[in-house]
Amino acid sequence: MNIDKTRILSSAEVRALTSRIRRLLGPEILGAASRRWSMADRIRFAAVAASCVQERERRGMTLKDAAGILKVPQYRLRAVETGAGRDRSLRHGSQKVPPERV
Repeated sequence: MNIDKTRILSSAEVRALTSRIRRLLGPEILGAASRRWSMADRIRFAAVAASCVQERERRGMTLKDAAGILKVPQYRLRAVETGAGRDRSLRHGSQKVPPERV
């Protein structure tokens, strides 16, 4: 089966997937997961992260190349692309990085 990891899910799809994950994993495992983002937020963000990786790779850029252009640390860009870490924002100082710089 070919799955488009970059497709943004509808609210109904996110709710259905969240419900299935909760039933499958149970409260013990979900309780041990990070509480910073809800399960629904993690599901929504997965498509954004996959789109970032896909576009960077389409442009033939390494993580180091993209981080240099964006003027953000590689670890922060990696956190965005993997959905890991506490701060998933790409900011340059106090300004968000405009899309044309990516």
